[in-house]
Amino acid sequence: MDRFKQIETFASVAAKGSLSAAQAEGIAPAVIGRRLDALEERLCVKLLVRTTRKITLTFEGSAFLEDCQRIINEMQNAEASVSAGGVKASGHCACRPPAGFGRRHVAPLVPRFTAQHPDVSVSLDLTDPNGQSRQRRFRLRGAVRRVAGFVAGVAEAGREPACVRGVAGLSGGAR
Repeated sequence: MDRFKQIETFASVAAKGSLSAAQAEGIAPAVIGRRLDALEERLCVKLLVRTTRKITLTFEGSAFLEDCQRIINEMQNAEASVSAGGVKASGHCACRPPAGFGRRHVAPLVPRFTAQHPDVSVSLDLTDPNGQSRQRRFRLRGAVRRVAGFVAGVAEAGREPACVRGVAGLSGGAR
């Protein structure tokens, strides 16, 4: 049985004062009772005194409840900090792909990417200087695929990048 579900159930029952009141979450009172029993058995301590009319916390239950509420709040804060609205991409993304590849694959994705991430500035250099060596093109190919894959993955899959700083390092060409 999931330990975190047991802790959440315990905190909910303690806050509401009864198994049926905690049932508002769509869980049957029997399941709630089994979770509480499993938690008490795992901890080898009685957390609640249950009667037909009410539920009261034991001394150990009161101490455990404080820790459980802190853990639940920290978990909620952690989830909120990494959810779609919690982490925003920012910085500068400089990309210098070969002209044909950049025009065909990277450039069409930039407007949507910048609309989704207004704190990211993108510079795209699509010039192919004459005399560019074949060797440089091959070295750039891997870097361009990483940059294009990043931009395409973010724009099409709706993923939120933690930062763009790592991509900016590719602006001067592949190493």
